[in-house]
Amino acid sequence: MSCPLFCAMSCPPSCPPFVQSLRARVAVVGVVGVGALLGLTGCGDTGGHPRADPEVMALGKAVYHRSASCVTCHQEGGVGVVKAFPPLRANPDLSVADPTDLIRIVSHGLVGETQALGVTYNAPMAGLSSRLTPEEMAAVLTYIRGSWRNTGGPVTVDQVLAVQQAYPGRVKPWTVEELDAAGPLVPESPAVEGDAPPAAPDPG
Repeated sequence: MSCPLFCAMSCPPSCPPFVQSLRARVAVVGVVGVGALLGLTGCGDTGGHPRADPEVMALGKAVYHRSASCVTCHQEGGVGVVKAFPPLRANPDLSVADPTDLIRIVSHGLVGETQALGVTYNAPMAGLSSRLTPEEMAAVLTYIRGSWRNTGGPVTVDQVLAVQQAYPGRVKPWTVEELDAAGPLVPESPAVEGDAPPAAPDPG
């Protein structure tokens, strides 16, 4: 193969100066392109919360990607679907210290209008308490709160049980107004030092 692009990427330092210059430019473009691709797809920054158990993160990732589970609506990388399903990526609501509302929502569901990153959503979310064990729910919340530029602390099984046991037999989904009125139930989870990075609203 002898095209200029290949030469620019593979030639030794003895190459002519113009080829070396092209080589440097190609290298920069390649690094920037890969970085942009990783950012757009939500990859490359899912290392997890530094205090989260790696096994818990692995279980949470597996739960998230199950068929007909979280990934169906919130998509790979937590990017959501614009004006249909809210993004989880870089979402300040997932980095709050108190995970009570997140446990309520995942346990019992959510209906009515809600805001995420400046965009209004009104797609109902089904509760998952009948499909996930407390261990699985704690794990998937820990995974979501510790991935995609979110900085929320781990969620424990005890926290999940405390919320679910406070509402025995509940099947009715929550509304934002009910969540606001209900208040916290569980101790706060420690967050990563520093605030979650600001996120731009969804386009469109």
